[in-house]
Formats: sequence, C-alpha cells, structure tokens
Amino acid sequence: MQTFFTEHNIKSQKKLHPNISCRTFTTYARKDLWLTVAFSAFFFIANAQTWNPKAPDSLLRAARTSTGDKKVDVLNQLAKQTNLFSTSEAVSIIQQALQMAEMLHYQKGKANAIENMAVLMSRRSGYRTAINLINSAAIIHRQNNFFEAYINCLILKASYYDFLTDNEKII
Repeated sequence: MQTFFTEHNIKSQKKLHPNISCRTFTTYARKDLWLTVAFSAFFFIANAQTWNPKAPDSLLRAARTSTGDKKVDVLNQLAKQTNLFSTSEAVSIIQQALQMAEMLHYQKGKANAIENMAVLMSRRSGYRTAINLINSAAIIHRQNNFFEAYINCLILKASYYDFLTDNEKII
C-alpha cells in the first residue's frame, strides 16, 4: 500500500512520536486527503451555485441609457460579455451594434462589431467564416488608421488559421 510519507519523514516522525506506528501515519494522510477532497468539492459546489452568468448591471444600464457612438461601444462590450454564456443573445446584440454603427457611419464601432462576430463564429468552429469576417474588420481598421485594432485582427486571423486543418488551408 502506498503512503504519502517518505521513509525519511516516517523516521523523523517516529523520533518525535515513538509510540505511533507507520500505519497510523498512513491513516492520518488518508484522512487529510479525504478532508481536502471534501472541502474542495464543497467549495466548488458553493461557488458554482452563486455564479450568475449574465453581463454586469453597469453594462446593461449603460446600454439602455447611452446614445450615439457611445451606445455602439457599449453594445460591443455587452456582446463580448454575453458571448461568454449565450451566443444567440450575443448575435442579436452584435447585429444591433452593427446596424447602429452603419446608421451613424461609425467605422470603429462597425469594425468592432464585425470582429465580435468573428470571435463568435470561431467559438462555433466556423473558422473560415471567422477569417473572412476578421479580414473585413482589419480592412476597416487599417483604412481608418486604427493600427492597434488592426494588429489585433491580424493576430486573431493567425490564430484562426492555426485551427484550420491542412486541407482547409489549401482552399
């Protein structure tokens, strides 16, 4: 039977406690392991029940109250948060942000909405579609001199290519 103590540890413990056998040390180790597993399971279950998968209230409030370019930016942030737990809601928010950005001729908001849609498509394993979308977002960022966002698009594009199989890369 395997114990959690090395021979050196057992010898040093025997010097401290000469009346206790090696089997007792093994029993203590098993009890400690059992307590650790039980506590970890309780902690995990307690946290899982309190986790509430929704966007922060401040973002939801800002989405309702803001207007213009600011609303598009808030909708894009909300889409990123929502994408973590509900892709169908995220699609709806992204479409709303995209329509509003096009209506306002807000290029950065439009590019960010397209970029969010690309991320969403990559989560659904639609890497080819994600690459096409990220190319569109990168073009808008480049044309409007949003170089940091342009570089981020290129990095995302590279990661999406990495997920494609060899046959898909040829097409």
